[in-house]
Amino acid sequence: MSNDWSVTISSGRNGYKMEWDDVLDDGSTAHVFEVIEDDFLDDLKHHEKLLFWVADFFGFSGSKHDHERIKVVREKRES
Repeated sequence: MSNDWSVTISSGRNGYKMEWDDVLDDGSTAHVFEVIEDDFLDDLKHHEKLLFWVADFFGFSGSKHDHERIKVVREKRES
């Protein structure tokens, strides 16, 4: 069995759709998808959610206890 895995991300009118094949407990494979919808009150929110989702899916975001980790930070430019 290979350790390779991937996800396909599509951008649509209402946000993002992530699709991947998952191996079930019985060894069979299921095609799975998840959707991140636009947040019309916050233009960056669904993009931010996508970045967190990808980091979590591939397991490279780490935890607060890790010596090093990747963070997604939103910065607001001061006027």
